[in-house]
Order: sequence, then structure tokens, then C-alpha cells
Amino acid sequence: MGGAIAPETAPGGDARLRLQLELPIAEQVVGGPSEGDAHEAPIAGLRVLVAEDNEPNRRVLQVLLAPAGIYLTFAEDGVKAVDAATRGAFDLILMDANMPRMDGVDAVRAIRRLSGPVADMPIHMLTANAFEDDVRDYLAAGADGVLAKPVDVHQLYGLLAAVTAAVSRRAAA
Repeated sequence: MGGAIAPETAPGGDARLRLQLELPIAEQVVGGPSEGDAHEAPIAGLRVLVAEDNEPNRRVLQVLLAPAGIYLTFAEDGVKAVDAATRGAFDLILMDANMPRMDGVDAVRAIRRLSGPVADMPIHMLTANAFEDDVRDYLAAGADGVLAKPVDVHQLYGLLAAVTAAVSRRAAA
């Protein structure tokens, strides 16, 4: 891939590896495998609320999504996620299941109880707890779908393409 990998000595004598790759930033993505025929869909401009209490997970999503032109807003717990959903106009909410103050399931229920368009906003759980019983609970609470952690980039971008297509259809109507 034209990159380099090299060992380094970190402060305190710890060892680490430095990986350097120069990769192009995709301007378009191919739809996910569940969408039937693959198609290209621009996703730039999508507004996504990410409810995630774990800083490294937020950074991963930032690295994966910001270069594609997606506007990200982060909430560190369920209470902040519900508050942000009521104040902002988002195209999608990615909701972690386990967060302090209010977990993701309760946050989904709270958002679904709101009035107006915010109650119909697409919400997908993004969680390591993606067993069959968990998924059933998330969907019963009002989530539209579940993406398992660690995040499958192809599935995530397929979801973003589907959401972008739905936003475009609503705007054209």
C-alpha cells in the first residue's frame, strides 16, 4: 500500500509501532450488500448525532466519517443525546447501548416519545451488545437497526448511503 511500519521507543521505555499509510479519501461509497444492487451514493453533508461515552470510540468514528464530509455531533451519555436530538436537526442517530446517566435503550424510548419530526429520526444502535436478545430489545424500544462493534466500515457506509437516499427522497417530495 506504499506505507511504512517502524518500531519506536516511547517515553518510559515502552515500545510501540508507527504505521504510516497514504490512502485516498473516498468521495462516494458503494451501497451495502443488503441493498440489493450496489450503487454509488454521495454521503457528504449528512448530519449525524453519535451518542457514545467512550472517547476512543468517538475518535474512531471521527476518523472514519469526518473525511467523508459528514457533520458529526457527539453526546457522551443518553441524557445529552436526547437533549441534542431535541435541539438539532439530524439525519441519523448512532446510539451506544451502555452509557452513564441514561442508557441507549432508554434514550431511544425518550426520543420516540417526543413530538414532531425528531420522533421519526432514524436511530441505529452502534454497540458491542448485539446478541439476538439485545437486538430484539433495541428494536422493541424503537431503534431502526443495529450495527455491531467493532464497526464494520462497509456496513456503516451502507447505512449512511441508505439514509442519504432517504433524505434526498424526502427533499424531492
